[in-house]
Parts: sequence; structure tokens; C-alpha cells
Amino acid sequence: MRAGPLLAGVASAYVHRLEGAMDRLARAGGAAVAGLVVALGVAALCTHWPLVEDAPRGVQVAYLALYRTVFGVAVAYVLLLSLSQHPVGLFLGRALSARVLYPFGQLAYSAYLLNPIATTLVDHALAPLVWTRGWAPMALFLPVDAVATFLAAAVVYLVVERPCMELRPRAGPPASSAAPGILPAEGAAS
Repeated sequence: MRAGPLLAGVASAYVHRLEGAMDRLARAGGAAVAGLVVALGVAALCTHWPLVEDAPRGVQVAYLALYRTVFGVAVAYVLLLSLSQHPVGLFLGRALSARVLYPFGQLAYSAYLLNPIATTLVDHALAPLVWTRGWAPMALFLPVDAVATFLAAAVVYLVVERPCMELRPRAGPPASSAAPGILPAEGAAS
């Protein structure tokens, strides 16, 4: 089940809208920076299976059960900090808003959907090279998996997503953008 990272995102959206929470984060000073260092370190550890490869089975099971959720919490913290008025958060927000990252943002959902397929195909195709020639699997698989995933995502974006987005009405947003029965947030225009 992959609900953990989604719930981390929902919780961060709640915290972002919670009155005073972003102000407290902006005033957190060194604690916010320490949190950023911890979040980045934890996120890096969550992507490194060899750390627990030779560990007892219980540690391996705990890692597999929790690494996605812990990674999601770490990313949620980084995003919350980047949305705050904390000086490091402002810098982080500008860096994450860099125009060079825009294409990756557009392809992110397709890449998310296609990554398991691309990874499986690439890994099956390259496995013989790893076994017969002794190449390092991660050094080979990771870059090829990433390129294959984003190439497939670009094709899906151009063939499916973009044409479907063109079907939207061009007249602008509907008179009320809130779903029936849902009131707009305070201070939001109706």
C-alpha cells in the first residue's frame, strides 16, 4: 500500500493552511535548517537499499514497510519550508521554482505512472550485461531507467495529456470553481 506518502502530502497541505503554522516555521531559525538537513539525509537514506541489504530480516521488513512513507514526510517538510518566509525556505522556493525544472514538473505524473513499466523493461534488457560483463547494476540501471522513464513520459504527454488538455473550454474558469457543497476558503474570491 502506498498511502503513506499521499497522507504525508495531505498532512502538509493541512499544515500549510493551518493558521500560524507557516509563520512559526518562518521564525524557527536554526531549527528549521536542522530540520532541512535531517529531511534531506533521511530522504537520501530512504533511497539506499544496500544499507539494509545484509541487515537482519526484521530491519529489512521495517525498511520496506516504511521507506516510502518516511521519504514522503521528508519531502513534505522540504516543500513546507520552501513555501515559508524563512530565509532558507525562500532560497529553496526560488531554486525549486527554477524554469529549468518546469519540463520535469509537466512530465512528473506520466513519469510516476510509467516508471514501473520502464524500469522493468530496462532492467530485463540490461540484466544480461550486468551478469555476463560484471557491470555495476545501479550505475547502469539508474541513469538508463531515468532516461527511459522520462522519454516514455514525454511521449504520453505529447500524445495523450496535451491533446486532452486542449479539449478544455477556453472561456476561463467556471463561475464557481468550488465543488457543489464545498465552501471556498476564507479570503478566497467566489
